[in-house]
Amino acid sequence: MQKILTLQELKSSEWPTLLEAALSSNLVSAFLHGDCLMERFSPLQSPWNISFILRSNSAQSLKPLQDLTERASRRNISFGYTFTADEIISLWHQFPLEFLHIAYRNEVIAGAVPIAQGAVPRNELQKECEAELRGFLIQMRHQMMTPKFNFGKTAKLWEKKLLPILYGIYFLQTGNYPINSDQVYMYLQTIPNGAAISENNPARQEEYLNALEALANNIVA
Repeated sequence: MQKILTLQELKSSEWPTLLEAALSSNLVSAFLHGDCLMERFSPLQSPWNISFILRSNSAQSLKPLQDLTERASRRNISFGYTFTADEIISLWHQFPLEFLHIAYRNEVIAGAVPIAQGAVPRNELQKECEAELRGFLIQMRHQMMTPKFNFGKTAKLWEKKLLPILYGIYFLQTGNYPINSDQVYMYLQTIPNGAAISENNPARQEEYLNALEALANNIVA
């Protein structure tokens, strides 16, 4: 079986019908989210990630998905998380950054829209964005001590982790979810993208880290 290479191909494939048939009345929503909907996603290198909202996610109720896992893998589809509607309410407050992205950047494959966009828990989102950004800085500085460290290469790799945090900060400061990373970088003008970081300029490297530190100190404008 060939890999599914486009979103439209996935939506028009056998998979919406397969998931509806397999999960039947237990299915609330099957939806794409995460890296597969971000810029620079390549289906030749990474799978389409489908998560689910179910009326029950007991071990027995997940058996139909388990039976489809190998078939899905051959089509470049990965099954992600399963939630119940009741869990979503709690998880909004425990992991607001992750669920902000699910609410504002998803593609429904079968069933209903996964999460309503309103009622974002802003206080919790602010705390998580700050904690994630400070953790990012700690890990960056740790890596800078390793032999043959290449700041430019590492910054490009870490941008994949940094961007979801910056999206959350953009949302906190503007009240809107960004269209793309260019919009985020244009707004947060002191933060260059990974491709713009000099590999052999310690002053530029320190400027980059200091800019992220300043952003962590002022998450809400």
